[in-house]
Amino acid sequence: MPVVPLLALALTAGPQVDAKALLRAWQERGDGAAVSTQVVVHEGQAESAALAEPCVLAWDPQGPRLALRQGGLTVALAEGRLRAAHQAGSTAIDQPVGSAALAAWQAAFAEMPWPQPAMLLLAADRWPADMDPAAGTLVLQQAVREDEDQVVRLKGDHGSWVLRFRGSPHARLVEAVRRIDAGPRVPEGAWIEWRMRFEHAEPESGIFEPPVEGRPRVGRLEAVMPDKPAAPPRPATRPGEHEVEATPEQRGDTIRPQP
Repeated sequence: MPVVPLLALALTAGPQVDAKALLRAWQERGDGAAVSTQVVVHEGQAESAALAEPCVLAWDPQGPRLALRQGGLTVALAEGRLRAAHQAGSTAIDQPVGSAALAAWQAAFAEMPWPQPAMLLLAADRWPADMDPAAGTLVLQQAVREDEDQVVRLKGDHGSWVLRFRGSPHARLVEAVRRIDAGPRVPEGAWIEWRMRFEHAEPESGIFEPPVEGRPRVGRLEAVMPDKPAAPPRPATRPGEHEVEATPEQRGDTIRPQP
């Protein structure tokens, strides 16, 4: 796919938007958002959907600083370090990340679809092209005004993004749709879609400072989650049938959105 300038418009479905100025203004401005995410999986004639656990994101280009709070879990990237702790847990992550801040953040999550981390941590000349490697190199497909919104559509070899902004003069991202429709994780003719809604939320007190002091350090985000009692084994239903151990998802020890 040829790379086109960010200002170029491939389609004209409404008054055009200065996409470069819109995205740069969003990239340079700190904010916070309460996030809800629906994961939709489509294959053949079948389609299933699930809701990921809600979370709150906060970001500040001065630093830069980035944080997520999901239930009792807080994950933050600030001062060149990735820190994470759970209020009901006993361990913590506290490690330097240097220039690999975005890679470290993405590696902490089994699935991390939100666009804000890449927006904040990628160099301006690499965003949005490199914001989602799973979708491929993203190029601008369309940037138009739809009623009171400004909508930017991006396309890559393996997927696409739609970013919907609202407000003036400081537009906020209110919705985003990420679709992966090709590549090793998606069968031919199938797709996975993350439908995200962002409601403005002032960054919470202490969100950039997880409580890591005095806790043993671990290397994986799953290891800071509190221990939960295993789900009771599934009872045998036929003579000779064995009980089945609960899966990690049944035990609740994963933060990955499960389709």
